[in-house]
Amino acid sequence: MMDEKRTGRVTIPTDLDAVPETLTLMQRWGADAIRDCDGTEFPEALRNTGAKVYATYYTTRKDNAWAKANPDEIQQCYIMTPFFTADGEGALQIPLMKGISRELLQVNDRDDIARWWEVMDRTTGQPLPAGAWSYDADKEAVVISAPAAYHEYTVSFLAYLIWDPVHMYNSVINGWTDVEHQIPFDVRQPKTHQYTLERLRRFLESHPYVDVVRFTTFFHLFTLVFDELRREKYVDWYGYSASVSPYILEQFEKEVGYKFRPEYIIDQGYYNNQYRVPSKEFKDFQAFQQREVNRLVREMTDIVHEYGKEAMMFLGDHWIGTEPFGPVFAQSGVDAIVGSVGNGSTLRLISDIPGVKYTEGRFLPYFFPDTFHEGGDPIREAKENWVTARRAILRKPIDRVHQLTELCTRYGELFCVWMDGACGEGPNGKRQVYDWPRYYETVRRLQPGAVLSVCGPDVRWCGNEAGHCRPSEWSVVPAQLMDAAYTAGRSQQADDGTFSRRVNRQDEDLGSRDVIAAAGELAWYPAEVDTSVRPGWFYHPEEDSQVRTPEELLDIYLDAVGGNAALLLNVPPAPNGRIAPPDCAALAGLGRKIQNLFALDRTGLGELSAPGSAEGNPLACAADGRSDTWWQSAPGEGQPTLTLTFAQPQEISCVVLGEYLPAGQHIEAGEIRADGRTVAGFTVVGHKRICRFAPVRAKQVTVCITASRAEPALRLLVVYREQQAE
Repeated sequence: MMDEKRTGRVTIPTDLDAVPETLTLMQRWGADAIRDCDGTEFPEALRNTGAKVYATYYTTRKDNAWAKANPDEIQQCYIMTPFFTADGEGALQIPLMKGISRELLQVNDRDDIARWWEVMDRTTGQPLPAGAWSYDADKEAVVISAPAAYHEYTVSFLAYLIWDPVHMYNSVINGWTDVEHQIPFDVRQPKTHQYTLERLRRFLESHPYVDVVRFTTFFHLFTLVFDELRREKYVDWYGYSASVSPYILEQFEKEVGYKFRPEYIIDQGYYNNQYRVPSKEFKDFQAFQQREVNRLVREMTDIVHEYGKEAMMFLGDHWIGTEPFGPVFAQSGVDAIVGSVGNGSTLRLISDIPGVKYTEGRFLPYFFPDTFHEGGDPIREAKENWVTARRAILRKPIDRVHQLTELCTRYGELFCVWMDGACGEGPNGKRQVYDWPRYYETVRRLQPGAVLSVCGPDVRWCGNEAGHCRPSEWSVVPAQLMDAAYTAGRSQQADDGTFSRRVNRQDEDLGSRDVIAAAGELAWYPAEVDTSVRPGWFYHPEEDSQVRTPEELLDIYLDAVGGNAALLLNVPPAPNGRIAPPDCAALAGLGRKIQNLFALDRTGLGELSAPGSAEGNPLACAADGRSDTWWQSAPGEGQPTLTLTFAQPQEISCVVLGEYLPAGQHIEAGEIRADGRTVAGFTVVGHKRICRFAPVRAKQVTVCITASRAEPALRLLVVYREQQAE
């Protein structure tokens, strides 16, 4: 099989007179595939662009010479006449082609009409015996010699499709009037079957540049009938009436063991449309057709694969028997399916097809003349279709690994991959199903340095989206919290604009001694606090006045970053792709406040002292600014203290502490004292604890650790004076 070529997963059509435009659109859209326009010649100038080349291939038409030479193997259709009422005054004559286009159909009286036609008394619902009627070939009419008075009668008969209905549609509707009527031949018939396989090989040998053979589906057309005025008389996209012939029906009878009747297809004139309850016989016929058609399709796809190409089926026209959700379609060997996306329903139908390597959606509307009817608006229609299609993508569990693969391979190095876990459907909706181990494996393999957070094993979700951090945010917690389903069940379930300021204070204590003593298995699982600068995750202009203030954002920063947690602050872009001015102003204000808070480092102005230090971990390491050195108190020191003494009193307003975490998180509580007076208290330290307090002047600043699970190990101690805002 050929190597897969991908850039933007976009396929664009082309033609001989559109080569420069095609190259421009390829670059603009990142197209990775080009297809010809339904059988036109593919431009030589586009054969070596690096994109996949799709070639449209017709299995049932585009070869009138063969069809005319083999009229007995032209495709056929079952047709029912209108109802005709006997008036009680002699014979009843029923013209077969009344209301039917003679350009489209031709009566098949070549085969045994007594066997393959059926005259029905619709009043009684019973067929007439063959001896009760005759056929007048000159008038193309069935004559019932002695009909019951005032009973209604119909004739179901076989007719040759002498003009492919899809080609006729394009001729009538879209002005394709300068081409010969294409006659569809029946690939199921013996001579045509053999010829078709040879014809496919000749095509593949003469088109070595083609990567994907895009079959305009395969053998049998949906039901499409026109009347004498070329108007659409009957259309059923799921109709089987054009998948018949005496050759096929004889095979069906041998397989099922009973005689075929035209009524199994005609169904009182309803043609088994999708609103009818199908009979057992019709379902038997469908199953038979699907087995036979897929067997022949496999012959063709095997030939395509033999030449190193892919086989794609267009889910549109001659697809009867190859229903993608049928029980035997997976045996067809088709690599891909492309279909027309008119709305969310058709998108789901195409995208959910199992057993193929990939599917493609061709978005409607078609810009044919019939689109531009009075009052029509194809642009509006296209936008509406796109919106419903987008919603359909989101309203069903989808395989996210392919999207994850793209994100992990096309955007450089990733720092963090957020695994949310919210179902987004509400309490009575469908629940999103996640394959967490598969997602983790994909990220680890493609981005080994990335952090997996929230419903991931590296960083724990804090439990709310209001920017609230626990007073004591321990990194050692019960291992149960690493269960993705546990986290997902507590995640945001709706973007209702309130979650960003709502705090659920359940599980406020996750890591105290009592909790971990009862937890059993423990895990190192540090926390991340998330919130939005706005009421919700997305931009809404009416919320411009509700953006968080710089003061509020600073409180969140001090609570989260200063409380042993990471902070994720969501800032949604506006529709123009830029950050909205109110959000920019809030962020700029936050930045200035953080700069002012840590503007004046007072640590170097004093001398640090402590009662004792562990061997190899001197006191100077607490304030040397390095992350790989640390001070540790002497063994047995009950409440160790560190004191910074200035030569002259200094104004101070903030102390920042940090533990050396490879040695563990130990500190449980402490105080900051200025000249012996307590100005701030703190609980856990962990990676970072920011202690901000009202400015004071002092000659000594003392950090007193009042509770610790082992000898504390500090890698960070900095004393700041906050700079006043300008």
